[in-house]
Amino acid sequence: MSRGSYSQALCWWGALGVLAVLAACAGSGHAVRSELFFGLGRPGGGEVSPGQWRDFVDREIVDRFPDGFTVIPADGAWREPGGARTMREPARILVILHPGDAASSAKLDEIRSAYRRQFGQGSVLRVDGPVQADF
Repeated sequence: MSRGSYSQALCWWGALGVLAVLAACAGSGHAVRSELFFGLGRPGGGEVSPGQWRDFVDREIVDRFPDGFTVIPADGAWREPGGARTMREPARILVILHPGDAASSAKLDEIRSAYRRQFGQGSVLRVDGPVQADF
């Protein structure tokens, strides 16, 4: 599968998954939107390859959030700790709508830990916020 068709498939699959989560929350319309930001740069040089990313998604994310999610390709920038130099790297943003329970939070933290461990990353940013989700 080409990179473009893989990205399209992920977006469509993710959109369908988001609809499933919204359907589960349809009674209230309330959900939590969590975003995880994964830098693809590797310590010492190189990047997480598309195949490595795909394998990570399949192994660490799909089973934890089977109702769906969205992955957005991004370009990230950050400042080195204590430095004046701005670093740039490709990134992926994982977006998940969930009920905001402790089990979902634990699954998100497990994903973050697995990525840091597997790819030697210092951090994976997590952002959570309440959303009104109706369709």
